[in-house]
Order: sequence, then structure tokens, then C-alpha cells
Amino acid sequence: LFLDDLQWADNSCLELVRWLVTDTANQNFLFIGAYRDNEVDDSHPLMTQLVKVIENTEGALISNIHLRNLDLNAVGELVSDSLRLPPHLTSELAEIVHAKTGGN
Repeated sequence: LFLDDLQWADNSCLELVRWLVTDTANQNFLFIGAYRDNEVDDSHPLMTQLVKVIENTEGALISNIHLRNLDLNAVGELVSDSLRLPPHLTSELAEIVHAKTGGN
């Protein structure tokens, strides 16, 4: 299960996620959650629930991966692959996309 933008989830949703992740009956369950770390602090409900998950989950692998924005080259590859066109035909669009999104 992948959930994005967890920084905007309300406490009830975060409780449900915590229950799913810590339920020992879910032995073959993979959860991937994404959030903007610049929008949460230690007092944010997401961080509170994350601490509870870490404290109540034995044997589970919990990893944090910090991602940065894509550079122009990576955006170019993404646009080219998505459109199934060679990079020289999508470079102008990639520049526009990168300028508008900042690689996010």
C-alpha cells in the first residue's frame, strides 16, 4: 500500500495506517508512506504516530529515504520515457516542466 502526502492526513487516517502496519496478522504487508519532511515537526500527528509504529513493531524493517527534487537531466529522461520519444525531441518540454515544477 502506497500513500502519498501523509503530512495532510488527519489523525483518524493516521490511526488506521498505524493499525494496519502494526497488526501482526499482516505478515506479508508492505506499506510505503510519503510525506514532505519540511512540513512536519516533532509535534505533528504524523510524527507522533510514526513513533508509536516504531515502538510497537518488532521484526519489521522500517527505512527512511530522503528524496530531493529531480534535476533537469532526470526530468528530461522522465519526459522522454513517458512519451516514448528520443530525448532530443522532448528536451524543450522537459525544460518547461522542470522550470514549472522545480523537479518535484
